[in-house]
Amino acid sequence: CALPILPLYNGQATIYNTLKSVSDQTYGNWECIVIDDGSLDGSVNVVRGFLESDKRFRLISIRNYGVSFARNLGVKESRGDLIAFLDSDDVWLPRKLERQAGILATRLDVGAVLCNFYVSWPLADNKLRRRRIIKLGREERIAWNWLSFRGNGTLLTSSLLVRKSILSQGLAFDTDLSTCADLEFFFRLQNLCKIINIRSEEHTSEL
Repeated sequence: CALPILPLYNGQATIYNTLKSVSDQTYGNWECIVIDDGSLDGSVNVVRGFLESDKRFRLISIRNYGVSFARNLGVKESRGDLIAFLDSDDVWLPRKLERQAGILATRLDVGAVLCNFYVSWPLADNKLRRRRIIKLGREERIAWNWLSFRGNGTLLTSSLLVRKSILSQGLAFDTDLSTCADLEFFFRLQNLCKIINIRSEEHTSEL
């Protein structure tokens, strides 16, 4: 079972498309945990609409502790063996989880799978217009390329699927880091397991 962890804070404008992209996955064995991090807008009402129609969505509401705390809480609450992260302004293409979970099912030497993604912006009809594709480079230099701004080397947490057993080795997002928690997380992840990329097509969109 794959567990998308979705922190939510005042994401009313984009959260519908994000949740819809989860429900449209061709890989059906998932449970999406939405951590409402003290939203003050109508975000939670949108989430409740999905809860009513699909029991694979869960909602946990907390005070505003920040995205790293929310992600860590989601991991603790998860009941599956595969963990994915998804922000409230990102969407997944339909085969994202299917392709990544398929790799982890057959490649026992691999602990995590990343994929290419594209930057886009929403149109009036809730469709997305692609702006530019971000293609990941060599696996062992992903974090370094991001840090040095080399080529298209970059990181998007929403492109990751990782075994929960890897996270159980003490790997979590540092709640004391306000802007670099994702990067620090990836540096430590690279030291714990083999990471591979899906390069043939992009599967995630960042709005």
